[in-house]
Amino acid sequence: MKIAVNSGILNRVCPLEESLELIKAAGFDGVEISLDRIMKGPDDWDTRFQGENYLDEARKLKKFIDELGLEVAQVCAPSAKFRADYYTNPYSYPMAVRSIEIAAELGAPVIIIKPIDRPAYFGNEEKLFETSMDYYGRFAPIAERCGIKIALENVCAFDFRRHGPGHHICSKPEEHIRYLTALNEAYPDRFVACMDMGEPNLVCGYAEENIRALGSRIACTHVHDNHYRKNDHCIPGHGVIDFHAISEALKEIGYEGYYTLNCAVHLPRELMPSALSHMATVARYFAEK
Repeated sequence: MKIAVNSGILNRVCPLEESLELIKAAGFDGVEISLDRIMKGPDDWDTRFQGENYLDEARKLKKFIDELGLEVAQVCAPSAKFRADYYTNPYSYPMAVRSIEIAAELGAPVIIIKPIDRPAYFGNEEKLFETSMDYYGRFAPIAERCGIKIALENVCAFDFRRHGPGHHICSKPEEHIRYLTALNEAYPDRFVACMDMGEPNLVCGYAEENIRALGSRIACTHVHDNHYRKNDHCIPGHGVIDFHAISEALKEIGYEGYYTLNCAVHLPRELMPSALSHMATVARYFAEK
């Protein structure tokens, strides 16, 4: 299994091209291009994709990545909090459409598009399902035209009743499967699962159980650790999740995609090469276990 890391880990400390060079030098095979802080708004640090020449910029970036010898494992669309007016909002919907086009130019096989987050989950499950079918359905023809698949990720949300992580769209494997089944019936072979390893134990069990339930629907991963309390996004082995069990489950379902770290590491630029090297070593160990 090849290993990758989310490019957003370096957003605050160096430009994207330098980040990619560090990722390659650390020993990763691929990268997840995070469009957060690149497309969210004009005040973000990297505005290359905010102009009308965004596809030309994507091609330039693709050429740079190819010359480094990296692969684009996947792209993560901006995680802006989409409101109930997601497709009439003058910013949110066009931003997501542009993300799909950019991902395709970068050669990514899949783009992760986060679910809408309005209204609150509990008591609105069916309303959210119906709204989500429309939401993702609007992206399906664009993804088909671009030759890319859309990944739905299992996510949790802040539950004000528990004052901690709570269920959200696709957090439960049975709901994740329901969404994918319905969408693929309407748009065949266009939707897949992104399996987030850190979220299940916060709300509904263990990642290995979700992996076995979703099986071949899983096309990409977000790998990180936590301490069963909040979504810490630790490096695997720095929390309490059993990554040996996760490796076994991935092996059982025949997963052949990337083992992609999505961790939060807040270190100065000078320490990032050693941090990335450690992360690559850990990822390789569990990916090949």
